[in-house]
Amino acid sequence: MVKKIIFILLYFQAAIFLFSGLAVAENPPQTETQMKQKMRPPVVRSPHFVRSGVAYDADEDVTGLITVQDPKSFFNPRTKQVTWWGEFKPFISWGAPQLAAKWYSPSGQLVASQEFKGMACRLAKTTLAMAPYQPEEGRWQVDIYMDGRVIDRRPFVVFDAVRDARDKQNAAAQGRGPEVSSTDIATESQGEKI
Repeated sequence: MVKKIIFILLYFQAAIFLFSGLAVAENPPQTETQMKQKMRPPVVRSPHFVRSGVAYDADEDVTGLITVQDPKSFFNPRTKQVTWWGEFKPFISWGAPQLAAKWYSPSGQLVASQEFKGMACRLAKTTLAMAPYQPEEGRWQVDIYMDGRVIDRRPFVVFDAVRDARDKQNAAAQGRGPEVSSTDIATESQGEKI
């Protein structure tokens, strides 16, 4: 009886080993950027965290009403700044949090790390000045840390819509067919109304 149990256990271990080897062999090699993104820690939401976004800027008034300045999520390469903003439960009930931001370019490179604190009532924000980075077009990302854990991860896109429209017009004038561009591709919705 004991020999049968050991045989069954060994059989299942061998099957698991074989299937895990096949799964690894079937997955294509990943780019360095994909590997870096997978190595980032998972998002663990804080019970004090309400909502967030990426915009040109954000402010709050004395009543705690948050206003967000356009653009949101999509930026021109000539933008002067990008701001991550987060709304929290009123700080008076639990204290303003110490936060940290890590900003990543489309290639996955860490371009800036910042530490910041919640503001007066419910808003916490940090702003990345884009001028020194001459932002490359593509999907950027900011990770927000509180107490050593990632509480929010926000993507945003940098692209030149004017140039893209001009390229489409030139292609049409030259009789070429329409080309797919970054503005034609649906992107993730933030799912929020501000």
